[in-house]
Amino acid sequence: QHGFIDSVGYDLYTQMLQEAVNKRRGIKSAEKTDAEIDLGLEAYLPTDYVADSRQKIELYKRIREADSDEAETEISEDLIDRFGDYPQPVTNLLAIAHLKRFADLAWVNHVTKAGQKLTVVLSPQATAKAQGEPIFKALSATTLKAQVAITDGKLTVTLALPKDMKTATWLDQLTGFLQGLLTVVNPQPEKKSA
Repeated sequence: QHGFIDSVGYDLYTQMLQEAVNKRRGIKSAEKTDAEIDLGLEAYLPTDYVADSRQKIELYKRIREADSDEAETEISEDLIDRFGDYPQPVTNLLAIAHLKRFADLAWVNHVTKAGQKLTVVLSPQATAKAQGEPIFKALSATTLKAQVAITDGKLTVTLALPKDMKTATWLDQLTGFLQGLLTVVNPQPEKKSA
């Protein structure tokens, strides 16, 4: 196994091993997309906040791999404990990682912001599940005005942002919609506490 680990890398090996164990136990790994998120926000770990590049790489990896609210909270608390209160680009990074988790699980292809509009493009798989009443159920999780269309076989939701809406507010609204979308297209089993 050592040679195999060297060839695929430790991280990929442990991920493959976990998937094999879960498959053996009958636990299906959640199908998801890798949604492209482009919200025009500065979202990174500034050098004056985390100077060591190895620590930065490890933190980016932890942020990307966080798969629960608890994991996200742990990362946030760890950042504050180790580096102090974080600046806006880190706040944005954590918020985008949070909403990307829901976008991926809800089978979303793209989330973009242009001007005062947010556009969410669903995958064909999500489109099939969300068409009709389900998309409106998902939209009930946001107060933003929405337009729904089908373009190239994909459901596209455009959310209009009021001019004076703060970034944190529209990020919350967008996340709420993505969480609502997740419940209609790919409901997740409740995680049992040990």
